[in-house]
Amino acid sequence: MGRLGLTISTVRHAVVGMGCVFWGITTPGPWAQPAGDPIAISGSSTVGPITEMAIKGFQGTARGKTVRFGRVVENGTSAGFREFCSGKTAISNASRPINSKELAARRKPFQLAVAAEVGLPIPATLISNDPARVRAFARSGGRKIYKILTNTPWTFTETRVLGEDALDNLDLLVTAPAIFQELVEGGPDIRVTIVDDRLHAVELHVDHPEAWLDWRLDLAVDVRPHALPVDVGERLLAFQRRMGLRYGAIDLRRDANGAYVFFEVNPGGQYLFAEIHGGGPI
Repeated sequence: MGRLGLTISTVRHAVVGMGCVFWGITTPGPWAQPAGDPIAISGSSTVGPITEMAIKGFQGTARGKTVRFGRVVENGTSAGFREFCSGKTAISNASRPINSKELAARRKPFQLAVAAEVGLPIPATLISNDPARVRAFARSGGRKIYKILTNTPWTFTETRVLGEDALDNLDLLVTAPAIFQELVEGGPDIRVTIVDDRLHAVELHVDHPEAWLDWRLDLAVDVRPHALPVDVGERLLAFQRRMGLRYGAIDLRRDANGAYVFFEVNPGGQYLFAEIHGGGPI
């Protein structure tokens, strides 16, 4: 962690990166963490263990001075920034800076358009806050699903089947659009982690009865290595180049005919579970 040549009560803007701590100082305002409280830290689960090691290293060289740290909370980069900006924490953990191309790449309509342009199959999709259009789409043939358009840092929202209960509540939709898509039958789900021109693919097999539509609901999901066809890999790399991304965690599902259907890319998605269980380093 190095030398901390400042008074702890003046620390407000601090971001922990991969193995480094970048400190900025500002005059404490009414939103600052009270002086004397344990230093609160939250954010990226990737950086969390590194932060804990840095804290131990700092405390070992503090030369008798007592600096108290709270528990390092691993709640994700977005949630960490939210808590930091609201004054709940003094330090926010982030894996790396997010550039303008990555911000644009988080827009799911943009992702779907580019995926189609490079030849990746995508589900029939409607993005709307118009209840009448959504009802018409729901009755256009085949089962449908819905999911949020923009992820929220304070809660997890899974993909759900667009059933009658949801259709009865479409009047709530006018406050914010959502994504409605055809349900892609088949499986399994495929997670492809891409770093530059290297691809690492795994299959995700679920046992939890509520996770068949969203594998994230199965905390014991079975992760297996997957041999991705060369042509699919080439399209995914073309997609990454068009999006301006060096890293991406891409979600696909094989349909009943074996085609790889593109769902979305997370420009900062988790990868460690795929590395541990997927048969090789990423």
